[in-house]
Amino acid sequence: MKYRSVSVRTFQRLWSELLPNIVVSKPCTDLCCKCQDYAFKISNSGHLTEEEKSDLLDKYNEHVQLAKEQRDYYRRQCSMSKENYINFPDESQNQGNPPCSVDTEMHYSWDYAQQVHFPHHAQQVGPIYFKTHRKCNVFGMCSEGSDMKNKHNTLP
Repeated sequence: MKYRSVSVRTFQRLWSELLPNIVVSKPCTDLCCKCQDYAFKISNSGHLTEEEKSDLLDKYNEHVQLAKEQRDYYRRQCSMSKENYINFPDESQNQGNPPCSVDTEMHYSWDYAQQVHFPHHAQQVGPIYFKTHRKCNVFGMCSEGSDMKNKHNTLP
């Protein structure tokens, strides 16, 4: 059997024609609500006076500067954590210590990593089995200095 290569545009067109119910999710933004609000207001600022536009841009720049300062602080904390972790004796890194027994600082990050959906009731009949589901939040926690953030250490 001989296969034929197609362009990305042809693939997308065929996909939408043959499988219209399966869509590729659109890229999401990682902007905070304030950044999105400012971006919307700036893009629709045609009706504003020059003074209002300038004030809006000043507020947006101030917000971006604060975010940069927070990001820099976070990076310094991670760097300090990494140095402190490296200075731990090897046995402390692998086995841990009793609570409050080490005089040092570490930086921990946590996040709800994802939501996993699973069927609500195994005895549900037919296609409804796949439509009604429960959500399970996967909670992730990481010690920034330990370099474990690239490994999967999440707790259900």
